[in-house]
Amino acid sequence: MASSSGQTGLNEACAPNPDGPDPPEWWCPRYRNRGSLSDFLGDTQPLWVEVVAVRTAQWMNGCRTLDWTYENWLTTILREIGPGIRLGTFVTAFSVVVVASLLLDNPPLLMFPLRFDSIDARWSDATLSVALALWTLDFGALCWAYYDIRHHATPSDMQGNGEWTPFLRVPTLRSREDRAQDGDSLYRTLVRGVAAGFYTLYFFIGVLAMHTLLSHMYRNRNPHLAALLILQCVFTTLASLDDLTHIGSPWGVQECSKLASVTLSVRGLYLVPLTVVWTGCAIAASFPPSYCREC
Repeated sequence: MASSSGQTGLNEACAPNPDGPDPPEWWCPRYRNRGSLSDFLGDTQPLWVEVVAVRTAQWMNGCRTLDWTYENWLTTILREIGPGIRLGTFVTAFSVVVVASLLLDNPPLLMFPLRFDSIDARWSDATLSVALALWTLDFGALCWAYYDIRHHATPSDMQGNGEWTPFLRVPTLRSREDRAQDGDSLYRTLVRGVAAGFYTLYFFIGVLAMHTLLSHMYRNRNPHLAALLILQCVFTTLASLDDLTHIGSPWGVQECSKLASVTLSVRGLYLVPLTVVWTGCAIAASFPPSYCREC
């Protein structure tokens, strides 16, 4: 069914809503501002984790209704600093893994294991291992979700809108029904390949960086690396909250990829808090009360 502008390919269910105030051409009538939760998510059967994510973002936005035209100062700050925080996290990991390995005489990468191999340290060894496992899951969820967004986006969504900026989401410009009718192209295949390569590299660099920070803090009782880990926890928390603000409304992640929406919701609501708390336990285990730096 053709839209009012003459463009073809729109699914009949996604024709412009005649009752709405001049919606965009791709705007499906399943989205309705200040409506129900299903209207906000464009899904009559949203998953529970997406519902919690939307309600969390709504609470942060200080909005009693699901109004996607309203954005308070907290949501604005999160959305503005989110890409920069992700870039800073990657640069930190890249510096720890790649730059330090190239410039230092004794590269810190994989220098120490995450254990002391003693009976007295068995619980602290386990704490550090669990912290690293949680960070591995966190990086895996993040990289997979961001790749999946670019995998399902089309050239009409991407060109000139950040497809080559891996820390910026590709905005949704068309409905999922209209997008499904598009075929593959060389440009789309190229973007998918570059995105797959980058996010795979990001995953391994991130995991290796966290192993390096945790192991050197644990074995050397290094307070500076503990401070850097705390900063990484703060950055990860803010970036995950930014992800939650982009779930729902016609411009939400779910319109491009349902799997990415669910993954980012689970990560922001459960995985990141658990990772941050366990990292705090790992820091505490690295500096036991009986330890004296000056002794």
